[in-house]
Amino acid sequence: MPALRHDVIVEQGADFRLALRWLSANGTPVDLTGYTAESQMRASHSSVSVVLSFSSTAGISSPTRILLGGAAGTVILEADAVATRAVTLRQGVYDVEVTSPAGAVTRLAEGRFLLSREVTL
Repeated sequence: MPALRHDVIVEQGADFRLALRWLSANGTPVDLTGYTAESQMRASHSSVSVVLSFSSTAGISSPTRILLGGAAGTVILEADAVATRAVTLRQGVYDVEVTSPAGAVTRLAEGRFLLSREVTL
């Protein structure tokens, strides 16, 4: 299955949340129990520098994290206002990958991100 193509806006200095749901071909949620997930935002596909990095293995108190919803099939990326305030790149690319307990990697979503710059500091 090809990755969902979805562009997002990161509002500088505000909490960021991207909620996805992985559904099977017949429309039922994919059970993500035991899965891990990673996501990165970069200037371009070939850029070495990471703008924001998300992981399901980051603790709940981490400024950036991914929350997996088990049987509901949900994948939620979150970044707090402090993390987004540090973003200065006006636009770039991102993707979200999930890894099964057996090690199979699936790219769930990909796209561009645009930064909406903060006025109130």
